[in-house]
Amino acid sequence: MALSVGSPKMLLRPSAGGPHASICTPRSAMRAWSSAIVDAVQKIADAHGVPMAQVALAWVLKNPVVSAPIVGATKTHHLTDAVAALDLTLTDDEIAALEDPYTPRLPTYF
Repeated sequence: MALSVGSPKMLLRPSAGGPHASICTPRSAMRAWSSAIVDAVQKIADAHGVPMAQVALAWVLKNPVVSAPIVGATKTHHLTDAVAALDLTLTDDEIAALEDPYTPRLPTYF
């Protein structure tokens, strides 16, 4: 489900601090595309026999606009997964499966 700023399914929410309005995606729509992305990550992870974190980090590492991923490791296996992501090569089809459900959205935290 793709929503654009001009879509009638987008909501205008007045900001708490003034007359400006912020645009937000309905929670159900966010859950739908988030779920599709999570499902794609799970499918690819299962196909490679690796944790989902490795797939996510492999995608981040192949993305040319990311110069250094921020890894918030709290356990040793988090670092192991992060390093192992360097050896995971995603196919063009897998990258498309991860990116196709994503719809850019405006921040809703202002």
